[in-house]
Amino acid sequence: YQWGQVKKTIDGGGNWTSIGIAFREDRTNWSTPFIMDHYNSDILYVGTYRLWKTEDAGNSFANISDDLTQGDDGSSYHTITSLAQSKINLNFLLVGTDDGRVHFSMNEGEWVDISNGLPIRWITSVAFDPFNENTIYTTVSGFRWDEPESHIFKSDDLGENWIPIQGDLPEFPINCIIIDPENNMNILVGTDAGVFGTN
Repeated sequence: YQWGQVKKTIDGGGNWTSIGIAFREDRTNWSTPFIMDHYNSDILYVGTYRLWKTEDAGNSFANISDDLTQGDDGSSYHTITSLAQSKINLNFLLVGTDDGRVHFSMNEGEWVDISNGLPIRWITSVAFDPFNENTIYTTVSGFRWDEPESHIFKSDDLGENWIPIQGDLPEFPINCIIIDPENNMNILVGTDAGVFGTN
């Protein structure tokens, strides 16, 4: 539900219970991101302006980061917009924000700002390569700044260096990216103008 309200059902949708009271007062995005852990279904990550984690299926949450945005300026921005967990290394997490920040963690406690080299734009998605744990991707939208250019960036060294890979995409915001889990040469992106693919 918008603004970070997370609900849970254990009877197929007959009844719903609110979880995440711990972060109810946090600064949140309209489309607050959350992801289920790839390895343990009792673990859920939720992004506000910091990252929260439950290890008991939502009965309790603890924050596992400080503020990962550029800070509160009284606006409705400066929130986490995208999350990813590596399927190769369960400790690897990526977080993207609506103010151009991308952070990486390999131990859920120490976070490295890997935004250098990226435009200060809305980070719409972050992703790990399914075969190479050091390769990551991020997509960017400039819609808020009236900038139509499409942006996709790839790093082969966990964000130390970024290269643009948008190629011949039309100038529309990029909203999401999917790397083929069986062939990482195949990439799909969702844009404001439809779905595009490359091999």
